[in-house]
Amino acid sequence: MGGLPRRFLNLIVGNENKGIRSLRCVDLTRHQLFHPDTSPPGSLAMETIRLPSPTFRFKAWHFSCFPLADRKVLCKQGNRYENSFLFDADTRQVVTMPTLRPFNYGKALSLFVPTAGDDPDPDASLFFLQRWPEQEPKSRLRPESDQFQALVYRRTSKTSPSKSWQHQVLPPPPYLRDPWYWRRCTKIMSYAIVGGGGSHICISVDRAGTYCMDTVTNAWSKVGDWTLPFLGKVEYVPELKLWFGFSDYYNGKDQRLVAADLSCLDSGPELVGTWNWEEELDDTPTGWRQQRESQLVYLGSGKFCIVKFLLDRNTTTWPWFDSREIVLDHSFSVLTGLEVQRVTDGGGCSGSGGRHGGGKVELRLIKRQSRRTPNGIYIENAF
Repeated sequence: MGGLPRRFLNLIVGNENKGIRSLRCVDLTRHQLFHPDTSPPGSLAMETIRLPSPTFRFKAWHFSCFPLADRKVLCKQGNRYENSFLFDADTRQVVTMPTLRPFNYGKALSLFVPTAGDDPDPDASLFFLQRWPEQEPKSRLRPESDQFQALVYRRTSKTSPSKSWQHQVLPPPPYLRDPWYWRRCTKIMSYAIVGGGGSHICISVDRAGTYCMDTVTNAWSKVGDWTLPFLGKVEYVPELKLWFGFSDYYNGKDQRLVAADLSCLDSGPELVGTWNWEEELDDTPTGWRQQRESQLVYLGSGKFCIVKFLLDRNTTTWPWFDSREIVLDHSFSVLTGLEVQRVTDGGGCSGSGGRHGGGKVELRLIKRQSRRTPNGIYIENAF
């Protein structure tokens, strides 16, 4: 499916001891994650990647970062009315953004939706969704909800000479105001952009079903009692017209990489491929413990980067404490290049087929190179 259209993998790197965060932009033309993998499985001698110097650094204890397109990132301090700003790593420009309403931004989900078309300065929206939204009883009933907000880039009127960022409060999905769900867990399990040109946001809610919001009218609708076969953010691959993401854990430990067709949700998602990540594609040693769910970043042309967040546990002796042995955990991450192709013949790791576009689709996943970061590097987000 061609070369690699994206040059940079962007990492938000944190330092919990100093409260410092930085944006590191990994040049994928220098770090060849997509060369054929020649290392033995489970090798402890995995090559260490040297992260580039920070493109941007800031210091704040309570700070949240939300990616947009390219190398743009929104930075928000605190959960109240503190200001936010947009940083563009390509132009090194900082833009002050509208004030957002109080919100638990540290646990928020975000989706960036650009408007399709040929406009060199297109409209766009950055949506914020509370991961664990609270039920809203009638005493708090109003058209909008602080739990769902957006920053929208557009003209304020048809006669406005230029576009600007504006804040918008959105209505909540209907289950939050339905007494039937008030005593149920309503965590958003997965979320995606669906529809032509990203016209809808789709969320799957634990024990409440799947809902879609029209990004133009901001109207919600329930599409089914079923849930998407994903956990976390789902990535759309336009070259294949399929959506990819990680599944929930099987038996509490095995996680799968899933491909599905979400183009028509009237009858639920259509599975196209599943792969057991731990058994078929993961080459990290068994001694490295996973810290949190892995992250899938789509780079274009059927190529992904899997970011796995790990802990390296070491035992050492402190002579000034009666030579006691202590256990130290060091955060680090493993970056793995992954390529997905339509199956033509032989090789690779094939997933179960499905029907897509009127014919059977079979996919092959090819694991490329893996690189680990040095100990002590804590990656908060990748995009």
